[in-house]
Amino acid sequence: MENVALSDSRRSRTVADTRPDVQLTQEMRFAVVMYGGTSLAIYINGVAQELLALVRATAPETTESGSKVAHIPTKELRGAEHVYRELGQMVGWDGVRPDRHGSGHPIRTRFVATSSPARPPAASTRSSSARRLRTSRT
Repeated sequence: MENVALSDSRRSRTVADTRPDVQLTQEMRFAVVMYGGTSLAIYINGVAQELLALVRATAPETTESGSKVAHIPTKELRGAEHVYRELGQMVGWDGVRPDRHGSGHPIRTRFVATSSPARPPAASTRSSSARRLRTSRT
């Protein structure tokens, strides 16, 4: 990460050199519900890690001057995060433009993922069965 003690002029030059501008035209939201026991724990972890990489690649940060840049510098992206950043640069309201990726092109689409725990089907079946049992005894 960049050094906080840098002067404003040097900081803005450093940020511009390593982080693309963020000029959002849209946000793509992924709503994910994950449930499962220990047999699915490794699979769920892999999905969660991939969603984190997707979000990290296009996460914005507001600088002291008020402009928005990518939160993670390009050189610190890992694995598929490079691909997700390029995708965020190419996708916009006007469609996918393959000529709009790489340094010098702003991020136009931000990826956001939300997840919530779900009650497994077996638990919901048990509770409705218990309700029916209580109702039939009265």
